[in-house]
This record gives sequence, C-alpha cells and structure tokens, in this order.
Amino acid sequence: MKWLKWDRRSIVNFLDAIEIDYKTGGKNVGQNDLNIDCPFCYADKHLSVSDKGLVYCWVCNFEGEEKKPSFLKIAHLLSGRSWNEIFSIAEEFAESEEKETTKKEPEKKDLLLHYPPSTHFLSKPLNSPILETERLKAINYLEKRDFNFIFLEKVYGVRFTLAKNFIQRLIIPIFDESGKMVNWFARDYTNKSDRSRYKDCPSSISLIPKNKTLYGLNFIGEKNKTIYLVEGPTDQWRIGNGALAVGKSAVSPEQENIIRRLKPESLIYLFDEGATGRAISSAERLSAVIPEIKIVKIKGADIADRTIENVFSLIESTNPAKF
Repeated sequence: MKWLKWDRRSIVNFLDAIEIDYKTGGKNVGQNDLNIDCPFCYADKHLSVSDKGLVYCWVCNFEGEEKKPSFLKIAHLLSGRSWNEIFSIAEEFAESEEKETTKKEPEKKDLLLHYPPSTHFLSKPLNSPILETERLKAINYLEKRDFNFIFLEKVYGVRFTLAKNFIQRLIIPIFDESGKMVNWFARDYTNKSDRSRYKDCPSSISLIPKNKTLYGLNFIGEKNKTIYLVEGPTDQWRIGNGALAVGKSAVSPEQENIIRRLKPESLIYLFDEGATGRAISSAERLSAVIPEIKIVKIKGADIADRTIENVFSLIESTNPAKF
C-alpha cells in the first residue's frame, strides 16, 4: 500500500476534487488547519485537518470509535465515494511512497449504521426532566396521529433524538430485506412551521441511498400479491404490511427495479394529488410486467391522517389504469 504525504495545498485540492466543503479561517480553526464537517457527530466545521493530514474533532473527539480515523476514512464517509475512488483521487494530489504494512479499510457494505447520538427509546421513562419532557412530546405527537408508539418502537425501531442537527425528531430506520439498518429518516415531532418535516440521514454514513431502496421492504414477502406504493414512512405505518414508501413523490429507476423483482400481481399508487403525474409515468414503465395497476388520487388529508377503512374505500372506488 502507498503511504500518502500531505501538505496544505494538496489537502485543499483533494477536498475540492471530492466536493467536500471546508473552512480555512475564523473561529475554531487552527493556524495550520482547515475545518470540515464531522461524519460521526455531525458537528458543522468542527473537525480540523492539519497540513500533515492529521484529523481531530473538537466536539466528539471520535468517542466510541475503536481507533482514531484517518483523513482518508473521513473523506470516504463525508463524500460517499468508494475507497478505490478516494485512494485514486488522493494519489493525484499527495506525494506517495510504498509502505510495507497494509490494512484494508472496510467498504460501506461491511459497516454498520447506527442511530444518531442522544437517541432514546420512546417506551422507557428517563431520569432527566428535559429528556423526559421530550419523550412525552414525541409520544404525544404519535398518539395525536393515532399511532401506537410501543408498536412503532418494537416493530419499526422508531426512537426520538436530541442529537445536534436532528434535535426533536423521530429517527425512523430504513431496513433492507435482511433486516439490516441501511438508512434513516428524521421526522420532526414539534409541528413548528419553521422546521422541515423531514431531514435525511447524512449520505456520508448511510449504507444505501433512500432513492435506491424502499421503506418497508423488510416486511414484504411472497404472500404480498398486492403492493401499496406510498410517499412517506407514516403513510406506510397506516397501511402496514404490503405497503412500501418511496421517501418522496418520484419513483427512482432503482426502486422500480425492486418492484419488478418482487413481481406483484397488483400495484396501487397512493400519492398526493400533486404527484399524480409522476405516479402515472412510473406506472407506465411498470405496466409491462404487472397485471393490474391502480393510481389513487389522494385529495386533502395524507394517507397517514386517514382511517384504514377510508383508504381502502378510495382504492375500491378506483378503476385499474389502462396504458
């Protein structure tokens, strides 16, 4: 393996090449350092990179990691690029020498995705008054929407978090077909108008991008002859087994390929009225392999805010699409 020798200029050029933002001066930036985001605690521009390529996070100090990560591992996690691509680009800018000892860094498929720091169970009372207040707020949000928080915690792995950048949000894991967590949603439970409903798991740590998988895939089996395609995870909760959420209103080619592989006899789109056009486009592409497709126009309340009886009434009253 080649040992890379860094200097200030090569580090800047390397970060520019892999599109990682950095700060070269100002508060918390050392004289010979530049600062980037931390992929472990998500602190904004608090991870320093020295002109020798040494790294240090002033917020988490990589607490919980078995050993201090290398600059290239940080770059790999932040950029989402493969190890081979990171090494190849790094060699373009840093001086290299052969090194006798080698140790292969793990690919993303070998890594585990964890909940953010300061994430807690919904069902377990907490000693801290602040944490307990937030736990009850999260529970209240779910109960007002007629969801059972104990069921969501046990079956879907839902937790609440006060992690920086994800404070006052539910963490909703996305699992692959084997039950491995590969990504997560962070859903606001305050309902404040100045907060986005959803924030994404950083691409630097997610194992599979959201648009390349489907939420609820771990519950789908051969018995599911009908698949209900919905937009968000709370819509999937309302319908339950057999429903898959795309995470937005556009169905990606990778998600369509997953549906083709599942070979359902019937596919039912349950998208908001404004996304009907995107549903039709996707349905046309899948119509060659799926015998029956319905496109249900959802006007007014989201699927998650309806009764299951109302949802199936809408499905029954919708005729199959013709292409």
